[in-house]
Amino acid sequence: MSRTQARYRKSGRSRLRIGIDIGRVIIDGNREDMLRPVTGVRRSESFFGIPAVPGAFRTIERLVKRFGTENIHLVSTCSQTNEKKVRMWFIDRGFYKATGVLQDHVIFCRTFEAKAKIAESLRLTHFIDDRPDVLDWMKKVVRVRILFRPEEKEIRRFEGAPEGVIETSVWRAAFCAIFRVARSIEGAAGLGAYLMWVPPFFYKKENAR
Repeated sequence: MSRTQARYRKSGRSRLRIGIDIGRVIIDGNREDMLRPVTGVRRSESFFGIPAVPGAFRTIERLVKRFGTENIHLVSTCSQTNEKKVRMWFIDRGFYKATGVLQDHVIFCRTFEAKAKIAESLRLTHFIDDRPDVLDWMKKVVRVRILFRPEEKEIRRFEGAPEGVIETSVWRAAFCAIFRVARSIEGAAGLGAYLMWVPPFFYKKENAR
């Protein structure tokens, strides 16, 4: 258990804590893209050439500002090799400075079961992921599960989205879904502020960073 996980288990604070996957949620690459090298090829063909998902940086920045950087966590399942490449991509794209996410809050694991256990130890209330099987592991752990831009083959393999998840393909919808349980977590007064707070960029076409 990381120091971050231990701190949250001890605190037991009851407020929104949001978990976000990385592949296809922040980094707009498929499994083949994740195999790209970081050196030896043109930048556009390298791992650094993979774009960000449109709206990801700006939305995460606003989540950090509203809920506090201590309540935003990135949790991803990948190999040790890809973990290193993802950390390098974040630094190359200026992700930490742009969003305010703490580097200590970027957690990697090797299995979906471990991912669910991390979500439980951090007491996450929301989780955004592109994999239906990951969200199924979290059905008894996370209150709001958002299935984000799932691949069609994954939906077919899983025979549809897991029961109880919110499915969306854009960050605007994911942002709004995060507030659906705000009334029960932080009060009705806060909910009205959240809904009025949807920033103008959601209504404009945005280029990926």
